[in-house]
Amino acid sequence: MARFGFLSHSDMSLYFFRSPIMRELKKRGHEVFAIAPQGIYTPNLEKEFISINYDLDKASLNPLKVSQNTANLTKVLKELNLDFLQTSAHKSNVFGTIAAKKAGIRVVLNLIEGLGSFYIDNDLKSRVVRFAIERLYKKTLVLSNGCIFVNHSDSKYFVDKNLITIDKVFSVTSVGVDSKLFDEEKYLDAKMSHKKVVLMIGRALWHKGIREFYEAADILSNRDDVQFVFAGDTFEGNKSSASKEFLKNPNVLWLGWCEDVFSLFK
Repeated sequence: MARFGFLSHSDMSLYFFRSPIMRELKKRGHEVFAIAPQGIYTPNLEKEFISINYDLDKASLNPLKVSQNTANLTKVLKELNLDFLQTSAHKSNVFGTIAAKKAGIRVVLNLIEGLGSFYIDNDLKSRVVRFAIERLYKKTLVLSNGCIFVNHSDSKYFVDKNLITIDKVFSVTSVGVDSKLFDEEKYLDAKMSHKKVVLMIGRALWHKGIREFYEAADILSNRDDVQFVFAGDTFEGNKSSASKEFLKNPNVLWLGWCEDVFSLFK
């Protein structure tokens, strides 16, 4: 049996989005390693997989700090003697691939679920970071065995910019959400409220439309048959994050972070 590693900058990302395929690999008899910085979901990962923690300054763009993080990660990966490593998100893709190859891991597969806020904003910092990201990807995608994209526009952009060759592109239409969990047949007996509920679930980022959602709530504030509900929280370290003060709006029922989104849909 093989030794599979899944690397991320976030234990939450591994737990919610990578765990289905990790469970399947474990079910087939493989050793599965969850590799991420320590976080609130680490205990959940430890219950099912071999959980390995490493230090990472998620927000830092300091070359010296990044270099030190990469060296530390190389040491961690070398000790695991993995046959395969999947990385996700820009930092993990780039520096995880470099560390993996230094550690002698034969097969490395990257995952790009979206390009992020630096590809939405066009201020000087965003343009500089974008340039740096693409230069780094051009070097590291040569080292990896392939990259999974979850939409065709991102893969086309990378191919057109000569950041990756077409033979290394793998496209999927889902990153692991089990749609059966949202089956409306399960919720037909739910008691209907007299109000129309307008629900938004996600991180409170401007780029995800939180401002427009709140503006819509203000516009319809004179309606007594409508209730706007936001389930999510701010995202510290992201310049696109709304403040907690912004979220405290009398026209929106702000629930904060929620684990059970299925009940919210019900």
